Amino acid sequence: MDFVPGATIGGKYRLARKIAEGGMGEVWIGAQVSGALVAIKRLLPDAARDPHLVTRFRREALLLGKIESDHVSRVIEQTTDPEFGLLLVMEYVEGLSLADLLEKQGTLSVEEVLDIGEGVARAIADLHRASIIHRDVKPENVILRRLPSGERRAVLIDFGLARLLDPAEDQRGKEETLTGITRADMAVGTIPYMAPEQFLNSREVSGTADVYALGAILYRAASGRNVFGEQDDLAYARQKLSDEAPPIALTRKDLVAERLSAIVMRAVKRRPAERYEGIEPMLKDLAEARALARPQSSDTDAPTQAAPVSSLLGSAPTQLPYNTSAAAPPPASSRLGPSASLQRPSPALTVPMPAVSDIPDPGPPAALRRPSPAFGVPAVAPHAATPQVIITPPAVAPTVAAPPPIAPPLGRPPGVSFGEMPHASRPAPAVVIPADAVPRRAAFAFGLVALGVGFVLGFVAHAIVAGGAP
Repeated sequence: MDFVPGATIGGKYRLARKIAEGGMGEVWIGAQVSGALVAIKRLLPDAARDPHLVTRFRREALLLGKIESDHVSRVIEQTTDPEFGLLLVMEYVEGLSLADLLEKQGTLSVEEVLDIGEGVARAIADLHRASIIHRDVKPENVILRRLPSGERRAVLIDFGLARLLDPAEDQRGKEETLTGITRADMAVGTIPYMAPEQFLNSREVSGTADVYALGAILYRAASGRNVFGEQDDLAYARQKLSDEAPPIALTRKDLVAERLSAIVMRAVKRRPAERYEGIEPMLKDLAEARALARPQSSDTDAPTQAAPVSSLLGSAPTQLPYNTSAAAPPPASSRLGPSASLQRPSPALTVPMPAVSDIPDPGPPAALRRPSPAFGVPAVAPHAATPQVIITPPAVAPTVAAPPPIAPPLGRPPGVSFGEMPHASRPAPAVVIPADAVPRRAAFAFGLVALGVGFVLGFVAHAIVAGGAP
């Protein structure tokens, strides 16, 4: 049977479609009997005749079986099928490769680069903890898996060139040691992302080679170009061996961009001793830079924002006098509305406000002012010992020749009992009599009295004069 869509492997997997092909193998999407998708990697018949390629293929299964990581593709099984040869069945990581994303967009934002960089660094860290060097970290081997939350998770795949650092453990796995697979004079990897020392001796590279590869990926993603630009492989390798990487060119100059630039340039140093000594310190710097770039979540308990009370009601801010030597600020339970607490910015005094539901409807909007000391009318009945705030509602067009307001009985609005007021739990604030209304009334009354007295005196004077006439 041919390796074609619809073919069944071992009664467990059904082939769907081919997604990748190389000189030594091909990768297909398949489905398990349960319906779960898998990736099936097959060693091509011609490559299966090369014992070194066979050993490398089996090594990939051995190494992947050692890893448990959310950022590394998981091996399901490695098998030899009588019809199809050597097969490696892995979980299918659904998503766009980083190479495809960069081809579409050219460059990524600083935040995207940090996000992807931290994910790849976590994958490399999991490998290094298992004594595995990947040696082929490149955009094509980074899949961006879409999570149910909508976020993307970087997953590292393809371990065909990986190196196991523990030869004793390698022997226990009954696999040929890497010395028999990769000669000292052989360079393995992808040139733009290979560390300089990997050109000279791929067999002896350490974890700093993966550090360089990740730095080169981030350089490409953030700037839109490879470290040494676009040139043929031989010229690229020579320049990488002789020159330091040119500074990365970013369009942004803020603190986060500067942190990213510093991380990348340290990772792509020509000499391994000048790079990060391992992936863990690089991962730490990436995580800190990403945390610096991440906006604060609205779910966190952030401090209450200070704002003028009048701005919350729609009117212009009003400068209010307050006494810093007054009583201590009121308890946090003082609120404006059902769920918001307010505080004046330091060093201003925090002032309690009555609940909106406690303020009666006075009819047409009118300004409430701090009462004149002469009349002693309280602005707010509760919290008498605390300085009070006078609120000016939104401005309303003035009524022409409006009569002065008449003061209702103190303690509650006219015609409404406390039992009739919704949510009433305390006496409503009294309506304040404008201070200038009383002098006008007094003048009017005084004028009437003076007019009456003058009329009486005039009548008496007229009677006296008339009575004395002959």
